[in-house]
Amino acid sequence: YIGVELASFFLQVGTNVHMSVRSDLLNTFDSDVKAITEDSLLERGLKLSKGNSPVEIVQDGSFLKVTMSNKVTLKVEYVLLAIGREPLTADLGLGNVNISLDKYRKVPVNKYAQTSAPWVFALGDVVANCVELQTIAYMQAIRLAEVLLRQPSAATAPMVEKIVPDEHLATVLFATPRAGSVGLTEERAKATYKDDVTVLVEKWGPCCVAVFDWYLLKVVYRTSDERLLGIHIAGKGADETTQAFAIVMALNPTWTAFKSAIAIHPTYTEDILFLTGDEDRQKGNWRRHECNCAE
Repeated sequence: YIGVELASFFLQVGTNVHMSVRSDLLNTFDSDVKAITEDSLLERGLKLSKGNSPVEIVQDGSFLKVTMSNKVTLKVEYVLLAIGREPLTADLGLGNVNISLDKYRKVPVNKYAQTSAPWVFALGDVVANCVELQTIAYMQAIRLAEVLLRQPSAATAPMVEKIVPDEHLATVLFATPRAGSVGLTEERAKATYKDDVTVLVEKWGPCCVAVFDWYLLKVVYRTSDERLLGIHIAGKGADETTQAFAIVMALNPTWTAFKSAIAIHPTYTEDILFLTGDEDRQKGNWRRHECNCAE
């Protein structure tokens, strides 16, 4: 999602931005966070092409000529590629000590972060199937130190690899509007718990509202026991607010316990305590292309 953050920044400073993505924006984010982010980019002038990517970039005078996979040609000043990264494991000689790699050249580990050579440990982004967040690597390093320095008499060792459950994972998108998520997306929750999921959501914008006033508040919980599964927000200060929600989610609260908190007025996140359903989403006018605003 670095590409989305950079596109948002360049739009903010007045740059004409054409963004091409191989599939869709923000594939791992909740659908409503994706929607409000995409609508904001389009509202501020982004030219977005999905399912399309550059196949050739050549110098054309003082410009660059970019040929896309759909045969469209663009003439631009700069090209920025935000296509992810690869682990730099090829030249480490890992095969010499029988450390196996997966097809992406990442390192499989067990729950204690041991590689296939049990005396060698791996942490962070280089690990196969690990969430690529700096804070995850940081927490893993602390936990590994506890494993290696534990008392010989200790009956068990703490788990390193799965440092937190998925319901506690938190991330922030530094675009306009700011957005943050803790826990499961609506889609992931429904895939896991089927019909045992309740979704509460409220949004201001995109229709007939200035883009810098848009916000999103969303709660996902398991219906049968009200266990909170995910919180997703967008709007002013969402990056800072998400940290507070991450602390709350680490306590495994129920929806009833969560909404028993005192609302702080006037803040936009106070309304999260009073969410009742997703009726507004069902009525339409939820996405930019659905808007029908009077002049």
